[in-house]
Amino acid sequence: MPVTGPELFTALTGGAPGAPAVLTGDGATVARGGLAAWTDPWARALDRPRKALIVCFAGRSAATVQCWLAALRLGHAVAMFDAAAPAAVRDRFLAAYRPDLIAWCPDDGRLPGAPPAGYHAVDQPVPAAALWQRDDPSPVQPHPDLALVLSTSGSTGSPKAVRLSYANLAANSAAVAASLDVTPADRAVTSLPLHFGYGLSVLSSHLVAGGSVAVIPDRPTGLAFWRRFARAGCTGFAGVAPTYELLSRMLTDLDRVPGLRVMTCSGSRLRGELVVRFADWLARRGGRLYMMYGQTESTSRIACLPPRHLGDRLGSVGTAIPGGRISIEGGAQTAGDGRSGEIVYQGPNVMLGYAEDRADLALGDTNGGVLHTGDLGYLDDGFLYLTGRSKRIAKVLGVRISLDDVEWLFEDAGTVAVVDGGDRLVVFTDGPAEPVEQARVPVAAKLGIPATLLTVRAIPALPRTPNGKLDYRSLAID
Repeated sequence: MPVTGPELFTALTGGAPGAPAVLTGDGATVARGGLAAWTDPWARALDRPRKALIVCFAGRSAATVQCWLAALRLGHAVAMFDAAAPAAVRDRFLAAYRPDLIAWCPDDGRLPGAPPAGYHAVDQPVPAAALWQRDDPSPVQPHPDLALVLSTSGSTGSPKAVRLSYANLAANSAAVAASLDVTPADRAVTSLPLHFGYGLSVLSSHLVAGGSVAVIPDRPTGLAFWRRFARAGCTGFAGVAPTYELLSRMLTDLDRVPGLRVMTCSGSRLRGELVVRFADWLARRGGRLYMMYGQTESTSRIACLPPRHLGDRLGSVGTAIPGGRISIEGGAQTAGDGRSGEIVYQGPNVMLGYAEDRADLALGDTNGGVLHTGDLGYLDDGFLYLTGRSKRIAKVLGVRISLDDVEWLFEDAGTVAVVDGGDRLVVFTDGPAEPVEQARVPVAAKLGIPATLLTVRAIPALPRTPNGKLDYRSLAID
């Protein structure tokens, strides 16, 4: 059943009017009954006679939350993008989608000096935020169901993005809230960027369940974050595996954060040793750890492993979230013969489809609720175990990276073939190695990973298939 933006806004902002909903970085608390008034400045600034596409350069900021809620309230579509991305990356995305409005909501309050070509400044909705309007609006109007556009490769600026509907967001928010047993007493925190599907789902799942969220701009690996976490009375934390690796060295410090009782991990595999360590640490303080699995294409979540199964299902990412179904294609449905196949997910949170430019935003549902994830795995009594990836997508330090986009970034240095080395990316070249090696550090910076995790190898010739395409399977990694 279709869901509109105003309906989703009502679902997220309903509940007890006096209950807290959002705690801003300056210490203010916005009650649920006050969310409409809190978003009024953005609603007035974004109000347009027809559905608009808004690119929100987002940070862990109250302005980002306000802008997103106001856009839902008005029925607009929002493309969330990292405000800290390099200018060239942002410009490539803007050129592909030609947004009607550009909202700046960085977590550090630093705003660009002038709009890009073809845009002019309009009303400043709130302090430390800016709004620009396109001089010549695109004739292509976003589809009525389109709510959210999320880049699949924000670090490189590839125009490929995921199209999500209001119904996708509503279904995912409710399913995540149910999976994590979120109650009005739970208070989450912006520990993840809001331009990530995982980060935005933390916000929406707590709001839809009557809980609250504290906006904290600091990164969770520093003590400043945890001091703010404690002062704000937060109870839940969401992170990716590399963050938990760092937090494992800070458990003595986290012992001084009494309210922390729920932790979730998704995005990449967390070592079994650390799963057990965090689960035991939380259990001693009456808390619980949830292991999860998802993709941006599923509005963030596909499976969840309840804490009660951590002991007997270590290594599993759990069962399908409410309303979803997981199957295995091209392999064993269970662990019986040791084979794995592609994970296929069906559910109301599956994206409408992909987009690569403004014209694609007018499309409706091209997926029919079915997602071929490109990940490999098997099912054991309904519990999903991941075994690898079939697409040219890698995850390094929790960052999802398109290997084809990395090759594009090396384009000026020569022809290269990039493969997933498990914990690093390996760049093969059959030309001069020096230009590729010189490009390694700036490319790593654009990807947001250490340069040491990009390895360059010179070989006599890049292997190719009979039709002239690069033969990645012939590239050996040792």
